[in-house]
Amino acid sequence: MYLPDFILQFLKQGSLYDIQLDDVRDFGVTDNSMTLMGMEPGEKMAIYTIIAGVLHLGNIGFEDNHDDMKGRMIKRDGN
Repeated sequence: MYLPDFILQFLKQGSLYDIQLDDVRDFGVTDNSMTLMGMEPGEKMAIYTIIAGVLHLGNIGFEDNHDDMKGRMIKRDGN
């Protein structure tokens, strides 16, 4: 199974080890299930892209901007 680099990067970044959790295996099961449901590679890639975007948004922090009441994005360390 071919996986794009950006998907592999997400799968490799886990720092926890749990004998019951295997993200690579679980991703393969999910990918295969979508294939069995009749999804085309482009449809699956669209889903993966959306999920990657949502995960990225989870890494962005926001804080109040008292100067203009609009707020602002703050960059977290290591990103």
